[in-house]
Amino acid sequence: MTDPTDIRRDLVTLLPRLRRFALAYCGQPAAVDELVRRACARAVLNAPQFAQETRLESWVFSLIRTAWGEDSKKNTFRGEDAQANGFAQHQSILSLPAMAAASFLLVAVEEHSHAQAAEVLAVDTETVAANMLLARQHFAGLTVDNAERRA
Repeated sequence: MTDPTDIRRDLVTLLPRLRRFALAYCGQPAAVDELVRRACARAVLNAPQFAQETRLESWVFSLIRTAWGEDSKKNTFRGEDAQANGFAQHQSILSLPAMAAASFLLVAVEEHSHAQAAEVLAVDTETVAANMLLARQHFAGLTVDNAERRA
């Protein structure tokens, strides 16, 4: 899949998943779109370096993480205006620390293994497992709160 045309076609089909993953890092739509755009541009430019045995979405998820890390001032956007920008339904994910949200999206939503998620996030599998535990505890707490409100 080293042909840039194939990469571009495949990236178009991955856009919703890439946006969801980028949302784990930032909450403003403009920041999410810019982050995905930068990662996709890098993927197209570096298509000849793409390893055939790697899943394309995993590679681009790594590019998103790298692009986010390069621009540390964007971290101030995380979750601040999420409700005002139409992302209220994602507020519970955005309230997690970025690494926990990214781990949750990769493992629970994208169905990556802990090892694959660790590779994408450039951490060890124990960190992914700890982040998943944090996310599960967070969501379990939300469920209890909602049940108590109904009673």
